[in-house]
Amino acid sequence: MAPVLTPLRHSLDRLRRPLPLTELAGDSFYDAYWQRRLDLEPDIVTTAPGRARIVAEFVQPGWSVLDLGCGDGSFLECLRRAVPDLQAHGADVSDTALARARARGIEAFPLDLTEPDAEVPGGYDVVTALEVIEHVPDAEAVVRKAAAAARRYLIVSVPNLGFVESRARLLAGRGPNTNVVHHVREHLRQWTVRDFREWADHLGLEIAAERPTRPVAAFGLGHRMPSLFSSGMLYVLKTAPTSPAGRTRPRSARARAPS
Repeated sequence: MAPVLTPLRHSLDRLRRPLPLTELAGDSFYDAYWQRRLDLEPDIVTTAPGRARIVAEFVQPGWSVLDLGCGDGSFLECLRRAVPDLQAHGADVSDTALARARARGIEAFPLDLTEPDAEVPGGYDVVTALEVIEHVPDAEAVVRKAAAAARRYLIVSVPNLGFVESRARLLAGRGPNTNVVHHVREHLRQWTVRDFREWADHLGLEIAAERPTRPVAAFGLGHRMPSLFSSGMLYVLKTAPTSPAGRTRPRSARARAPS
């Protein structure tokens, strides 16, 4: 029972914690964010290998990938190890993060996705935005631009607001902590799995696959019922097919990955 009880005790402890409110000094929030994170994780961000393993399922050797919000390049470095001859490119708002990504040999350029006139360059086989769109106020505009830039797939990961711990925190009088690192202001938008499916449909995007990114391990619950037992979800998106009249096919006509 110990493998089950230990994470349960940790989860109960998290239910009582206040939302994180660590103020970061500096002119740029995300420069300060990345400097602090690199101090804690100087080599590879701990979530990067797992995300790379999932994304590698959908990327073939020789393909080009643009990672929006690439941070220090940890994810792209892990993906290069998994996919031969990968053409890795990154974009981020933080100069601190970009410097580290370039030091890894990644072609990385500055891009502030919160700016209305921000343009996502096209021509990439895959565009990824992993734990990014919850940070921007106009996630719709960002996703539309990113989808237009991808020849094959747009791969997005977001925290899952419907995670059982988030639901329990509400019952305990606490706001959900959707994998916030330093300060609750980091996340401006939230989705449950059902919300995201409907939202993608509204944007004219088809979900080709879904994967839990932070599943509860006990009894395989995170993979059997990710909408309830995974605190993060990854979605593989592509432009939805159109009818002969040129209109997007209705949601009921599209393939949907099971929960």
